[in-house]
Amino acid sequence: MMASIPLLVNLRVRLVALVLLALIPALALVLFIAWEERGLETAETFEDAQRLVRLFSQDQERYIEGARQLLIALAQLPDVRDGNTRSCNALFANLEAQYPLYANFGAIWPDGKLYCSAVPFEGVVDLSDRSYFRRAVQSRDFAIGDYQIGRLTKKPTLNFGYPVSDETGKIKAVVFAALDLGWLNSRVAEVDLPAGSVLSVIDYRGTVLARYPDPENWIGKSAPELPVFKTVLTRRKGTAQMAGADGVRRLYAFASLKGGPSGDAYVIVGIPEAAAFANVHRSLLRNLVWLGLVAVLALAAAWFIGNPFVVSYISERIRAQEARLRLAAIVESSDDAIIGKTLEGTITSWNRGAERIYGYAEHEIIGRSIATLAPPERKDEITDILERLKRGERIEHYETVRVRKDGKPIDVYLTVSPVSDASGKVTGLSTIARDITERKRLEQEANRLRADFTAMIIHDLRSPLTTIMSGAGMMEEGLAGPVNPDQKKWLGKIQASSRHMVDLISEFLDLSKIEAGRIELLKEEVDLHGLVKNCLDNYLIVARDKGVSLISSLSPERPRIWADPRRLEQVFANLVSNAIKFTPAGGKIQVNGALENGDRIQLSVSDTGPGIPPRELGQIFQKYRQTMSGKTSQHKGTGLGLVICKMIVEAHGGKIWVESQEGKGTTFFFSLPVASQLADGNPPSPSLT
Repeated sequence: MMASIPLLVNLRVRLVALVLLALIPALALVLFIAWEERGLETAETFEDAQRLVRLFSQDQERYIEGARQLLIALAQLPDVRDGNTRSCNALFANLEAQYPLYANFGAIWPDGKLYCSAVPFEGVVDLSDRSYFRRAVQSRDFAIGDYQIGRLTKKPTLNFGYPVSDETGKIKAVVFAALDLGWLNSRVAEVDLPAGSVLSVIDYRGTVLARYPDPENWIGKSAPELPVFKTVLTRRKGTAQMAGADGVRRLYAFASLKGGPSGDAYVIVGIPEAAAFANVHRSLLRNLVWLGLVAVLALAAAWFIGNPFVVSYISERIRAQEARLRLAAIVESSDDAIIGKTLEGTITSWNRGAERIYGYAEHEIIGRSIATLAPPERKDEITDILERLKRGERIEHYETVRVRKDGKPIDVYLTVSPVSDASGKVTGLSTIARDITERKRLEQEANRLRADFTAMIIHDLRSPLTTIMSGAGMMEEGLAGPVNPDQKKWLGKIQASSRHMVDLISEFLDLSKIEAGRIELLKEEVDLHGLVKNCLDNYLIVARDKGVSLISSLSPERPRIWADPRRLEQVFANLVSNAIKFTPAGGKIQVNGALENGDRIQLSVSDTGPGIPPRELGQIFQKYRQTMSGKTSQHKGTGLGLVICKMIVEAHGGKIWVESQEGKGTTFFFSLPVASQLADGNPPSPSLT
C-alpha cells in the first residue's frame, strides 16, 4: 500500500504534465484570437476614422464651394464693380450679418488698397501682401489664402479671393470673404468622437487651422516637425499608428481637403488605442479567466480523479469576427456610376450613381446586357472592350458616348477593370463611369470662341504685314526711286521676315480652326502620284541649293484617295520642308508609298539628318514642341507644323507616326484609307469636317 503511493503520485504528476501540455494550444488559441481581434479592431477603427475624415472633408469642401459661388456672384454686382464704397460697405455688412461663418467681406483695388469692407475701417488699409489676394491676381481665378490674423477683424481667419474683371479681361478688383476659424472650430467640436480622440485641420505648411480639443492652444501654431503632422504632409492620405503630441498612442486617419490653401489642407482624426482596443482587452481578460478556471478544474481532475482529458475551449468570437469582415466589404455609394458585370457583359450590380447618370433603376437594368447603354454605332466597341478585359487588360481614361434610358446621348469617362479570384482567374468585370457631357460642351464652346478670337487677331496682323511686303517689294524694284545694294539687301530681309510672319500666322489660324472642329475639307478624288510629284517639284531648287537629293519611290498601283488635295499637299510640304531643313549637304530625302491590305495606303518621308532622341519622340506631335535639333537650327519655327499635320491626317480618317535613330535619320509615316466607296462610280459629295 505504501509502495503504491509514490506510483500514484508519479502518475498524477505525469497526468498534470499532460494537462499542462494540452493547455498550451488553448492558451495559444486565446492569444491568437486576441491578436486577430486586435487586428480587426484596428481595421475597424481605421475605417471609422476614415469615415469621419471623409464626412468632415465633404462638409468643408461644401463650404469652400459655397464661398466660391458667393464671391463669383459678388464680383458681378454693380456696387462692387463700380467701386461705390458706401453702398458696397452696406451690402457687405448685411451679408456678414446673414453669414455668421464669415468674419468679414471686402473688396480690394488691384494695387492692394482696401476700398470696401463689412467691418468698418479708416484710412488706407494695404492688403497687397495677403496670399489670397496675390493668388487671385496671379491665377485670375478663385484662390484661398493661408492662416492669418485679420487686420480689421483681429480674428484668426482663412480668406478666399476672386478677381473682378472688366470686359477686356483686365482685373479691376479682388473681392474676398474671411472664414472665421473660430466658427470652423465650433463645427469641429460638433463631430461625434470617442473619448480622448483628436480632430485637426492643418494647411500645407503644418499650421493648425482647427483643432479639437484645446483649440485655443493650437490654432495658428505651425508644427510641421510633429511626427503626426510630418507623416500627413509627406503621405497626404492614409492611416498611421503612433503617439501624438501629448504622448498618447492613437490610430490616425488623414486625407487632403480639396481646395485648401495653395491647393492642400489636411483633415486628421486620431482615436486612442485604449478606446479602440478596450473590447479586445476585456475579451482577452475574460478568455484568460475562463482558461484559468478550466485549467484549475482540469488539474484538479487530473490530480484527484486522474482524468487525462481536457475540454477544449471553443470561442464563438471567431464566427462573430468573420461576420464583421463580411460587413466591412460593403461598397460605399458614389456619385460616379459603379457597375459590376459578368464576362459576357451581363449587369450584376448597379449603384445610385449609375441610376443618376443613365436613368435606369436597379431593378430595370440588373440582368440586362451592358450593350443596352451603348448607341447602335458603338455596339462593336462593347464587344472589343469585353474581349480585352477577358485577357486581363485594364482600360483607363476612356472617353466614349453612351445612351440614357430616355434616349439622350451622354459623354462618359470610363475605367473598366477585370475582377479576379484568389487564383488570378478573371471572374467578372467592374466599370466606373463619370458623366462629362457638360465638360465636353464647355470645351467645344471655348474652342469655338478661341478660334473666332484668333481669326480676328490674325486678320488684323496679316493685313499690315501684306502691306509691308508689297511696299518693300516695290521699293526693291526701284518703283519709289533708285536704291543702292545695301538698301536692296535690307529690303530683301524685310520681305523674307514678313513672309515668315505670314506663314506663322497662317499656321496659327489653321491650328485654331482645327482645334475648334471647324477645319474645312473640300474632298475630291486625288491622284497621289501627281500630288507628290508637284510637291517635290516645288522643293527641287531649295534641295539643290542645299546639296540634298530628293527621291520619290511610289508603288505602281494608283489607288484612289478621297481627300482635300490642298490639305494633303500641306502635310507633304511640311514633312518635306522639315526633312530639307534638318538634312545636311550630301544627304538624301526619300518619299515612299505603298498599298497595305488593299484598304489603306501608307506614305513616308525619310531623311538622313541627325535623328530625334528617343526621349523626345513622344512629344513630337505636341504643340510648341521642338526637338533639340530644331532648337539649334538656323530655320526657326513655331512648333505647330507637325501638330497641324497630325490633325489633318486624323481628320481624313488616317494616322501619323514617327520612327528615328540618332545619327542615322528620321522617317515620318502616315496612312490614309483608300476610297473604296467610289467603286460604284458615284463619288460622294464634298464634306465639311
